[in-house]
Amino acid sequence: MDDSYSVVRMDMDVNDASNLVAGTNASKLTEAVVRRINGAARQDAGDFEWEKGPEAELILCREDGEEPALHVLYFKESGDLLLANGYVAWSLGGRS
Repeated sequence: MDDSYSVVRMDMDVNDASNLVAGTNASKLTEAVVRRINGAARQDAGDFEWEKGPEAELILCREDGEEPALHVLYFKESGDLLLANGYVAWSLGGRS
């Protein structure tokens, strides 16, 4: 992902858009999140089967509000991520 995102938000329930619980426009934090995602190993997620899918979502936006925002699915239990180009076993802050 490119590094032009300056705002990161967390939606704790992908099934309820009104459940946005946190957000920051702290550029250092957002840059750190982007760097960690870019530096993490990825696996092809095409053959994965999950007992329970990702429940939350990280939303990375540009400060000016221009689209596209990047939506990254997040597994609350493990902290792992699901991107369009793969599964990131990375533990953003889950229980593992």
